[in-house]
Amino acid sequence: MKSKIAHLCSVERGWIAALFLAALGARLLYLHQMRADPLFDVPLIDAETYVEHARRIAQGDWLGDRPFWQAPLYPYFLAVLYRIFGQGYYLSRLVQFLIGALSCVLIYLIGKRVFNRTVGGIAALIASLYGPLLYFEGQFLASGLSAFLNLVLILSLLRLARTPNVRKGLWAGLLLGLSAIARSNVLLFGPLALVWLWWTFRNEGTENKALLRWNAAFCAGALLIIAPITLRNFIVGKDFVLISSNAGINFYIGNNLDYERTIGIRPGTGWEELVDEPVQAGLTKPSQRSRFFFAKSWAFIRRHPLQYAELLLKKLRLFWSGDEIKRNQNIYAARFYSPLLSVLLWKKHGIAFPFGLVGPLALMGIVLSVGVCRRQTPIWLNTLLLLFFVFAQMTSVVLFFVSARYRVPVLPFLILFAAYTLWWGFEQIRTRKIRPLMRAVPLLVALLIVANLGVGDMDAMADPEVHFALGVAYERKAMVARALLEYRKAVELAPNHVRARNNLATMYAEQGRYDQAIPHYKKALNIAPDNVHLRYNLAKSYMRKGDSDKAIPQYKEVIRRAPNYAEGGVYLDLGYIYMQQDALNEAIAVYKEAIQIAPDRADVHRNLAIAYTRKGRTEEAIAAYRKVLEIQPDHSEARHDLAVLLKR
Repeated sequence: MKSKIAHLCSVERGWIAALFLAALGARLLYLHQMRADPLFDVPLIDAETYVEHARRIAQGDWLGDRPFWQAPLYPYFLAVLYRIFGQGYYLSRLVQFLIGALSCVLIYLIGKRVFNRTVGGIAALIASLYGPLLYFEGQFLASGLSAFLNLVLILSLLRLARTPNVRKGLWAGLLLGLSAIARSNVLLFGPLALVWLWWTFRNEGTENKALLRWNAAFCAGALLIIAPITLRNFIVGKDFVLISSNAGINFYIGNNLDYERTIGIRPGTGWEELVDEPVQAGLTKPSQRSRFFFAKSWAFIRRHPLQYAELLLKKLRLFWSGDEIKRNQNIYAARFYSPLLSVLLWKKHGIAFPFGLVGPLALMGIVLSVGVCRRQTPIWLNTLLLLFFVFAQMTSVVLFFVSARYRVPVLPFLILFAAYTLWWGFEQIRTRKIRPLMRAVPLLVALLIVANLGVGDMDAMADPEVHFALGVAYERKAMVARALLEYRKAVELAPNHVRARNNLATMYAEQGRYDQAIPHYKKALNIAPDNVHLRYNLAKSYMRKGDSDKAIPQYKEVIRRAPNYAEGGVYLDLGYIYMQQDALNEAIAVYKEAIQIAPDRADVHRNLAIAYTRKGRTEEAIAAYRKVLEIQPDHSEARHDLAVLLKR
């Protein structure tokens, strides 16, 4: 008997090893292929924020100077990788793919414990070749790490229920806390986990004291992880922020009357205007800004309950849609650089693969598992844990807004339910139980139709954001011709794309092609007339072209709209034009205004000194030069000019 058990354990270990290697092999192949993507070494938007934060941490800024904007675990995780492997893009991704392969093993272990080995094996194989998982595990985002931590958390809860003790309860709580500081929405699962633990232990006749001890240990574990983050936020920012401060604005983006516009906001004018709203209201602390946006959303919900209910239903539909809804980047664009991903992720013939199949299979699995497992108490309780987790994750996403990226942490559990449906179907066929199968098929077909309705076009190259991102990548790589080409494509596809027009115009201006730059700046300003950055760029282009009469009113408008813009730089440009026109009184007035804005800029004081000198106001020029040397003692030109004045 012992030899048989040992043999079975050996076989299972071999199966697990093979599963891990297969999952890792697929990920290594994808890692090799994705290096052809121009965005491989150009992280953008949230990925760029994470990478920059991680680099600051790796360089020694472990504490930071303000409350966290994003949940902090991932940048700290990335910073550790940078300290070990250097600040590259390949090895850190390799580690993330190793974690992804381990996640497939965890899926097998959970599936085996909740359902059976076959279900666990099917789910693990699906996960090992699940295109969106591969894609997001290769991005510098918290999604893959969050999915891994959630799997470990669920496995730890299953083990706690099997052989409960305080240590296991504490460990499970620690994992919940770690998952929360990777993605805070998992906190919604915390109360449901407590309900599940209470239900499980009560079903086994556990005494109340023991039940309280284990649940208290679970809560204490979560608190041990989260409390230091909250304390750190208070110490550095004198503000109470539990984990991160971006919850309010994210909630508002997904809950307002103008949802279609806010959900499409990207970094640039629209985003800056949105972020600036609480600042304009005099709110400076991150927690105040977050509450400001929550208040706006609650006002919408109170005043328009029917529209809010309709919006929730729409987001619920999107959550179960087969389409991979973009947030920062269009996931389908990555297919062009990876033959493997092009097989594992596609939309054809009205089907969005893979979620257009996995989602309906998962819903079917939930229905089947509830019907079948409820007759077997231990299996039902384990299944209920997965159901609670899926419900909490789905609810947290729908309450905010839906994107493929935010669906990733729940995918392993949906894959488990999808695998259960497949296993159940095979069992009905094997045992020739056709009637239950025939009852299930119509529901599954209906779910497939609903999930794949209006999945949209897969042509990522028709997406202006894809070309804009490529333009940014090529520009950062100093591939000027390619960058210009991509920006032009973005503008052709979306004439109102302000960021693409600005970047295109700026590249033309840097080449001295002002006649091509200026029309793009003007068109962008017609779309975003309040964009001071665009107006400043237009003014600068007029100035460099030599068209001072058009530059001056633009500079004045910049100053009127944003007196502190460029910390006095705008005044320098305007003063330079006046100096060129020999309008010395105007130049002096402008430089004095600049000093009020930026009193420690040596270049402003020097230009003022030059203007005074040309005006014949020697004493004032000497005072201005001395101020330059007070700010910058090694300023040789100012020292020389001052010496000349003193010799007169």
